[in-house]
Amino acid sequence: MAEEERVKLRIEIDGMHKERETAKKVYEDKIAAIRDELEAREIEISMLKSERKRQTKQDHLQTAVKDLQLEESESVGDSKEPSNEEQVLESLRQNLQSQHNRQLVALRSEMEQNLQEKQLVHETSMAKIRSEIFYQKVEAQRRLKKHEG
Repeated sequence: MAEEERVKLRIEIDGMHKERETAKKVYEDKIAAIRDELEAREIEISMLKSERKRQTKQDHLQTAVKDLQLEESESVGDSKEPSNEEQVLESLRQNLQSQHNRQLVALRSEMEQNLQEKQLVHETSMAKIRSEIFYQKVEAQRRLKKHEG
């Protein structure tokens, strides 16, 4: 009888160890998911900062163009042809805008790829956990039948 009790306790302890390991894996996955989300938010913040910086540069360029236009209209009169400086500034503005757009597209693509990779890792982890739980359940049933039989 004491041997049966010892076996039952051993089975119960083994089950508790496995439950603890499973819970540990679940929490590790949750922590990893939180870290992934934090990383995504940091990337988003970085993108917003870059956008703000680009917008500030564009605002400065627009202000410079307006100042040049005002100076030119005061000194030359109301000439309708854009000056060489205005053309250069407009060209610079367009170049900055197109460069920024390319950077945004590349960053968005990279973020989407990272998200897909992280989702795949998460799905794989969850599949491993489900597999481990199933294995533990089958193993526990096998042990139970073995001890009952």
